[in-house]
Amino acid sequence: FLGFLAFVIIPLLLEWTIGVLVRRNVLFATCVSSDMAQYQKRLSFGKLKCYPIGNGINVEKNPLRRSPVFDGAELDILFLKGSSGNAPWNGLDRLICGMAKYRGPVEIRLHIVGNRVPGEVEIPREIESKVVFTGYLEGEALDKMFDKCHIACGTLGLFRSKQKENATLKVRNYIVRGIPFFYGYTDIDLADKPDAKRWSEELENN
Repeated sequence: FLGFLAFVIIPLLLEWTIGVLVRRNVLFATCVSSDMAQYQKRLSFGKLKCYPIGNGINVEKNPLRRSPVFDGAELDILFLKGSSGNAPWNGLDRLICGMAKYRGPVEIRLHIVGNRVPGEVEIPREIESKVVFTGYLEGEALDKMFDKCHIACGTLGLFRSKQKENATLKVRNYIVRGIPFFYGYTDIDLADKPDAKRWSEELENN
């Protein structure tokens, strides 16, 4: 009860008291999606000017990968987890469920860069050996992982946080590294870019 009070009730009370006062007195605000912008405006009762601006990434610190050849027999998928805790909006369960149901000729392996959290996602026994949590990677170790994988996966469960669009950092990592990817929401920087359809695929956000 004390934990619920400290981490749920009190933050909500602060959000609806001090948070509202702050928003009503801020001259300008920004966020990474129009969903978030509308939420912030609602909490200021329409007074706050809030505009979405997509996330950015340091291009020079993220070198282009050396693309592996897909031989039609083995497919390695990369997923940058990002969050250190349980993040249901990542939608890893959607991807793992799809892998478990797949009956095609290609052997699919999933490499999740990040730590596994107890109870985060259930991995069926038949594909347990094909789903690997690598732990936190950076530098040369991360470069090698990008060089190893054929395709990457972005966020697939954003609907769980009642969002339709975002500008996630993992997708920016994929773009700057030059790896094709799929994701399950509307990316504000890709929605008006027809060329993006050549190297990315937007899936249904449900």
